[in-house]
Amino acid sequence: MKYKNLILALISIFVLTFNAEASNKKFKVRFIIPPTAETVLASEAKSYIARELRALQDVEQIGLGPCKDPCDYFLISIYPILLNLSNGQRAGIAVSYVIEKDAKTEHNVLVGAPNELKILCEKIISYFDTYWLGPERKSQ
Repeated sequence: MKYKNLILALISIFVLTFNAEASNKKFKVRFIIPPTAETVLASEAKSYIARELRALQDVEQIGLGPCKDPCDYFLISIYPILLNLSNGQRAGIAVSYVIEKDAKTEHNVLVGAPNELKILCEKIISYFDTYWLGPERKSQ
């Protein structure tokens, strides 16, 4: 009985340690906005996306330099565009985005009112979290 409790305690410690290490794994995300995007719009979008990625506790943003580790990361590329009427009046905003990892690529375009850039960026990261990171979390 004494050894049974000891073995049970050791197995519990092992399982907890193993699960803690798995839950500490951070997903690497490389985020870019092409330099051809409008500067003000691009900087706002970059700020919103970076803030949303930081809010995900298991995501680490990596820079554009060469990879130190094996390059196992998600690539998110967005291109925000102002939509103007023929008379020059601002009609809305569109954000084209691509998410890539390994051989899987997805492209989508979101359209909103002129003041909805933040909402569109939140939707992009929410989609990424649900449909890209969610399955990865479950497979760990």
